[in-house]
Amino acid sequence: MGQGEYRRFGRGIESGRLIGCQTLRLDDESLGIDPRLAPAPRHRITHPPRHSYSPPPLPCPVTTLVLIGLLLFAFLCGSIPFGYLIARSQGVNIRAHGSGNIGATNVWRVMGKKWGLLCFVLDFFKGLVPSVLAGVMLDRGAASVLNTDWSTALWLSVAVLAVLGHMYTPWLGFKGGKGVATGFGALVGVFPVFTFAAIAALLAWAIAVKLWKMVGLASVLAAIVMAVVVVGLHLATRFNVQAITLPLEGLPGYAPATLVHVGFAVGLAALVTYKHRANLARTLAGTELKVGQNAGQRA
Repeated sequence: MGQGEYRRFGRGIESGRLIGCQTLRLDDESLGIDPRLAPAPRHRITHPPRHSYSPPPLPCPVTTLVLIGLLLFAFLCGSIPFGYLIARSQGVNIRAHGSGNIGATNVWRVMGKKWGLLCFVLDFFKGLVPSVLAGVMLDRGAASVLNTDWSTALWLSVAVLAVLGHMYTPWLGFKGGKGVATGFGALVGVFPVFTFAAIAALLAWAIAVKLWKMVGLASVLAAIVMAVVVVGLHLATRFNVQAITLPLEGLPGYAPATLVHVGFAVGLAALVTYKHRANLARTLAGTELKVGQNAGQRA
C-alpha cells in the first residue's frame, strides 16, 4: 500500500491492515487538488537535546598526582635549612648561638650582615618558587577542572606548606625557623591579592624595626598588617568600593579577594604570632634583644 492509501471497512478507516476491501487514495490527485497550488512540504524542525549542559570533568589521576607532587615539593623546598647550612659552612652551629633559631635574623645577629642577608634571600626564594609554580600550573592546567575557590585554596595550600616546611623542617628534628622570610616570598607569589598585602607588610616591618629595633615585634606587626590588608580588599570587593576595586581590576590576572584569602591571611597571622610568643614575652619583660645588640647587651 503506497503513501496516502487507506482501506475502508465497516464504518471507519484503518491504516496498514490487509483486509479485502476497497482501497482509497488520499493523495492530491484523487482529492482534486492542483499540485501547483499545494503548499510546499514542511521541513522537519530539529530541537537541541533537552539536557545539553555537561559538568566539567573531574581531575584525572595524572592531574591528581601532579597536584599532590606540587604540595610535596612546596614542603620539601621550604624545609631546606639555609640558615643552618650557611652557619655550618663557616664552622658554626647556629642553633647553639643567639636565639638558637635558624632564620635570617639570628644568622645576621651571630654571623654578620652579609650572611644574614644571604639567608634572607634564600629563605625568601624557597617560599616564592613553589608559590609561583603553583600559580602557573593552576592557571594553565588544573584550573580547567577546578572551580575558583578550589584553585585558590590549592594555591594557598602550596604557600602554607612552604612556610610549614621552614618552621618544621624534618632535617633538623622538625625544629626550624619562624617563617617570616619564607612566608613573605610565598605571599608575593600569590598575585595579586597577597602580593599587595606582602608589600604592605614589608613596609610595616621596616617601619617597626626602624622605630623599635626589635625584629620579633616587627614581624608580628607585619603579619597583622598583611591580614588587615587582605580583609580590607575583600570588604572593598563585597561592598563595591570602586575607588579601590577599579584600579585593581585593570591589572593582568586580577582576582578579587575571597573568604578563602581572608581565612588564610588570618590563620597565617595567628601562626606567625604563635611562633613569636617568646619574643613577645621578652618584649613585655624588657629583655628582648634589639638590632645590633648581642647577648651581653639588653634593651
